[in-house]
Order: sequence, then C-alpha cells, then structure tokens
Amino acid sequence: MKITKVELYHTAVPHIPQIQKSRPTDYRDRPITIAVVHTDEGVTGIAEGGRGKMGPDPSWIGVEPLALDLGKPGVPLAMAMYDIVGKALGVPANKLMGVRHWDKVPVGWWSPPLEPKEFAAMAETGARLGYKTHKLKARPWNIVETVELMTKAAGPDLGIIVDPNMQFGDLYTSLKLARELEQYNIEAFEDPFPHHPGWHQYRDFRNHSIIPLAPHLGDSEQIMSAIRAEAADMFNLGGDCERVIINAGMAE
Repeated sequence: MKITKVELYHTAVPHIPQIQKSRPTDYRDRPITIAVVHTDEGVTGIAEGGRGKMGPDPSWIGVEPLALDLGKPGVPLAMAMYDIVGKALGVPANKLMGVRHWDKVPVGWWSPPLEPKEFAAMAETGARLGYKTHKLKARPWNIVETVELMTKAAGPDLGIIVDPNMQFGDLYTSLKLARELEQYNIEAFEDPFPHHPGWHQYRDFRNHSIIPLAPHLGDSEQIMSAIRAEAADMFNLGGDCERVIINAGMAE
C-alpha cells in the first residue's frame, strides 16, 4: 500500500462573538489545515495539520504507511497514518498505541482574557449548553472575583480550569490566590508560574494546596521529569488546539 494523493483543506472556523472581541487577529489569519491522504488500495486517512497553512509536499507520494515506525516522533501526517494503518488491519487506531483509557473525551468551554462579568456571562451560557468544565485565561488581579461571579452564574458544579499563562508570577502569589479559590470547584491550575529553574516550586505548591497542577508541556522528557519530581497532578499536552489533560499517575 502506497500513498497516491494528499488533499489539503484550509479551514477557518469563526469564533463566537464573546471570544472574537478579545482576539488580537481575525480568525481567518489562524487557519487549520485538514489533510486527506489517499492510497492505491482505496484506504484513506484524515489528519489535522495544526495551526497555519500546510503546503503540499511531494515526498509524501509513494510512502508506505504500513512500513512506517508510527511510534517515532516526527512521522509526517502521523494522525492520517494511524487512521490508514488501523483501517488496513481492521482495528481501531488506539490498538496501535496501547491501552484505551477513555470511551469518550470530554470537551470544555473556553474563554480568553475577559472582565469578570463577561466571564460569568460566558460561564452561564456554557452551563446552559451542557458543558461541565470551563477553562479560562486568568489574570491575578481579577481571578478571585471572576470565579466567584462564574460560580454564582453557572452554579457550584461547574468545573473551572484556571490558566494564567504563568502570569501569577511566583509560588507565593499562586498559593495566596489558591487559598482564596479552594472553596470553589477548581479542577486545576495550569502553568500558574514559570517551571524553571526547576520543578521544586511546583512540588512545593502541591504540598501546600489542594488545587491540582497541570503543566502545559509538549516534550516527553519534560513530562517525565515533572512526574519524577512529583510536580504535577495532570498535564495539558500539545499546542493551542488545546486541551488534552491526562492524569500524571497514568504515565508509567
């Protein structure tokens, strides 16, 4: 089996109005490429190319998906290759990767930086639509007010993931804010402050707060170093297409 053709589709899904008003660029400036990979045996695979327009690459033509080492980092169009090989062998793609841990993957509601009342309005909308978790881009000067208003608007069962993009600054500030937020349904702090110069401050946070920590990492060595340092409860993996969060205890 060999690849005979790759079709590329550049998509740009509009933001909802509450998000669009806070985005620095037009959504059409941030396209995502969808690749449909065809083979000479009629088996096709689909892959997401990530943010930005992916261009055609002649080297894909003639590649044999069944001969690829799919576990090796950097395999071109790896998502489509898993799709093709799984279909060719008659098994779901997860059988090529290991044990399946979930039957369904939950999808969360999301907000860019907003004012507290705007966060609350979005939380109410998300809860009404059936979302159980709301992730927000948090800032230290209004996060406590924000979470309080969100909880009043959407109810105490809404899980809130607080993502400051490291703007809580340091361990002291993060712990201070965590103590004020522990009374609410906070599912995780994602990157409250920088990881460097080491993981010891993340470990210290975990020792002094009940709020789980979810570092945003894309490198397997970083992930394992955080696990060894007991510096994470879960991880946010990959890029901004967000948000795969896994329990750190699952990484053996």
